[in-house]
Amino acid sequence: MAILDAKINLDSNKPACDIAMVLGTCNGGLLSAEEEYKWLHKKSNNAFNEKMNLQAQYYGFGKALSKALGIVGETWIVTTACSSTIAALTVAATLIYLGYYKKVLVGGADALCVANVSGFNGLKAISTQRVAPFSLPVGLNIGEASCFWFLEEMEHALLRHIKIYGKIAGYALTSDAYHPTAPDPRGEGVYKTLKAALLDAQIKIEDIGCINAHGTGTEANDRAESKGIAKFMQNNSIPVTSTKSFFGHCMGATGILEATCNLLAMNKGFIPPTLNFSSPRPGCNLDYVPNVAREKKYDAFISANYAFGGNNAAVCITKWDFPIPPRKVNNTRVVITGLGMVTSLGLGVEKNLQSLCSQNVGIGPIERLNLNGTKSKLAGLVKNFSEQDVDKRLDFSNLNLISKYAVSACKLALDHANLRISPKNTDDIGIAMGVCNGPPESDHMNSVFKSENFEPHIGCFSNITANSTSGWVSNCLCIKGINITLSPGHHAGLASVAYAYNSLKENRAKAIIAAASDEIYPQSYYNYDMIGFLKYGDFEKNYSIDFNDYKRKVIGEGAAAIVMETLESAIARNANIIAEVISYGMNTDGKEFENQSLDHEGLNRCCTIALNRAKIDWKDINLIVWAPQGNIQDKKILDVLTQNNIKDVPIVTTSLNTGYIETCSILVSLGCVLESLKYRIELWPQKTGLKEIDNIKLRDFPKYIIAMASSDLGYNFAAIFKTGKFVS
Repeated sequence: MAILDAKINLDSNKPACDIAMVLGTCNGGLLSAEEEYKWLHKKSNNAFNEKMNLQAQYYGFGKALSKALGIVGETWIVTTACSSTIAALTVAATLIYLGYYKKVLVGGADALCVANVSGFNGLKAISTQRVAPFSLPVGLNIGEASCFWFLEEMEHALLRHIKIYGKIAGYALTSDAYHPTAPDPRGEGVYKTLKAALLDAQIKIEDIGCINAHGTGTEANDRAESKGIAKFMQNNSIPVTSTKSFFGHCMGATGILEATCNLLAMNKGFIPPTLNFSSPRPGCNLDYVPNVAREKKYDAFISANYAFGGNNAAVCITKWDFPIPPRKVNNTRVVITGLGMVTSLGLGVEKNLQSLCSQNVGIGPIERLNLNGTKSKLAGLVKNFSEQDVDKRLDFSNLNLISKYAVSACKLALDHANLRISPKNTDDIGIAMGVCNGPPESDHMNSVFKSENFEPHIGCFSNITANSTSGWVSNCLCIKGINITLSPGHHAGLASVAYAYNSLKENRAKAIIAAASDEIYPQSYYNYDMIGFLKYGDFEKNYSIDFNDYKRKVIGEGAAAIVMETLESAIARNANIIAEVISYGMNTDGKEFENQSLDHEGLNRCCTIALNRAKIDWKDINLIVWAPQGNIQDKKILDVLTQNNIKDVPIVTTSLNTGYIETCSILVSLGCVLESLKYRIELWPQKTGLKEIDNIKLRDFPKYIIAMASSDLGYNFAAIFKTGKFVS
C-alpha cells in the first residue's frame, strides 16, 4: 500500500536495485517459533523443518519481503524491541541524507504471540481493562500491526509531482545503560533522546506542536517518561499524547504506527487524544490531551519510543514545506582504533592471532550442551572464563552466554583502543550489535508450551529480545550513546560496521563499537543437526571446504568487536589508528523464500557498490577477508573473484579454525588480519583444502582490504578498509 500510494511502479521481471528497505520488528518470527515448541510438547503435529526455522528467524522477514516486493537494494533488519520502527526510520533517513539512495521503503510488523503475552503477564504489566496511559488503571494492552512509509529524497519527490506527507527533520538514538527491562526512573534517557532529536532537526522547541509519547500505561514507564518530558520542555507547555490508547502496544511496529497517526493529525490540524483518561496518575502531571482530540495548527512534532534493553529512539517530523536548515555535507573520515574478540581459540585478538599462527583449532566435543542422539558431535565452543579474565570490575552474574561474550569482546576492544569510558564521554560512545539466532529462548518457550496455563519463565523472558545483548553491553560498560541491534543473520557483524560507519560519517557519535555475538545453545544445535545444517563424521573432524556439500558446516560461538571512531576524535586523544573504513556495500538477492541463494551476481553487485563508493577498482585490492562455511555457498566468493579476474591475492579466514560463527566470523577474521598487519606478523596458514587459496602468500604490505560475505539466505555484504598513513 505504501508503494502504491507513492506511485512507484515495480517491475516484477526486473528487481529494484535503486530502492533500499529498512525493516523493524520486535517479535520477528516468534509466531512461527511457537509452532516448533508446540510440536516439541506434542501440542501440534506440524513437525519442525527447515522452512519453519527460516520463518522463525529475524532475517526471514527481510528475505520474504525482498522476494515478495522485488526490492534488492540494501536490506536492514532492526530489532530494538519496542523502539524498532523509530530506529528503522533513523537508518532509512540516513541512507537518503548520505546520498546512497533516493528511495527507501521503511516500516515493520509484529504479530500477536502467546509467548509474548505470557511474558508480559508474568511481569504483571498487562491490564485487564482498556489501557489508560498516564491514568488509571495501570497496565498495558498488547496489540499487533504493520505500518510502512515510502521515504524519498525531497527534490526527487518534487520532480515526480507526488503528494508529500511530511519531512523527517531530525532523529536520535540513545541508551539508558540502566536495567534490562525497567527505564531509568529519573527520565534521563527520555530527556536526552528528545533533546538530541530536536538539536538534530535544528528547529526551536516552540515549533513542536505536540509529543507523541511512548505511553505504555505501565507505572514505571509512564512516570519516568513524564519526568523526562517535563525536563525537556523546560518552561514550555507542549501537549503529550499516547496513541497506544487506540491500538494497544503493537511491539516493534508501534513506533512508526504512532508517528503515522500524528503525521496525519498534524496535516488535518489536530492533536490525537489519549483515550480512557480518568485522572492523572501520581508522577504524571503533564497535558495528556485527555479523551478528546484538540484542534491545533502546528508544523512539527516529536514521536518517541523506549524499549527493553534501554533502547531509546525519537524522530522529529515536520510539515513537508516547513523550513529547516540544510544538513551539512560531512567529509568525516572513519578509522578503526580497537579490536576485541572471544572465540574457541581464546580471549582477545592477541591470543587468537597467536593460536592461529600456531595452527591451533578450537573445534571440539559438545559435552556442555548435554545432547544425545545427534549425528554431529563437534563445535567451536568457548571455554568457560570469568570476569577476572577480562576485567575484575565486570559482573557476569545475570548474563546469558551470548551477552557475556559480547560484553567481554567490547571491553577487550575498548582496552585495545585505550579508550576509557567516563561520565564525560559516555554519551558520545555507541554500540551497534549484530545477532543471528539471538539470545536463547528455550527456557521461556518450554515453560509456556509445556504448561496448561502458558506459564512464563520470567528470568529468561527479560533476556530473549534480540536487543537484550546490546543492552547488557551498555549496562555493563556504561555506554549511553547510540544503541542499535541489527539482525540480518549470517555476517551481521558487517552490517554493524556499515551502521557505525554511516553514523560516524554524520558525526552522531565520536566512537561506536561495531560488534556481533553468537551463542550455541542446545536447542539451536539440535535443530541444525536435525535439518541437515551440520557436518558430521570425518567431515567435521577435518573441517575444510567441500563444494559437494550444500549446507553443512561446523558452527562456533563467540563475539567480536571493532572500535570505530571519527578521525578527528582519534587524533584528539592520540589513539593508535589501525585502519580506515572507506566504504561498504549491502544488498539482497531477492530469490525464492525457501531456495538457497547460490548465484554470485548479487554479491558481485554488492562489491561493485563498495568499490565505487571507495573510488577504487578491483585491481587496487591487495587482501581479501572472508568467512567460509565449508560448503558450496563459499563458491559465490570465488566466482566473484574469477569474474573480476582476481588472481594471486591472499584470501584469509579464521572460521575453519574457530568453527563458523554465524554473525561474527567475518569480524574475527578481519580483526586478526589487522592485528597481524599492525605488528608486521606473517599471516597464519590457511586450511580451506583448496590449494589455489591456501598457497597464496602476501607479498607486500596491503593498502586496500576488502571483507566480503554472502549467506545462502541472499544477504550480501562488503566493506573496504585502507591501511597505512591516515593523517596528511
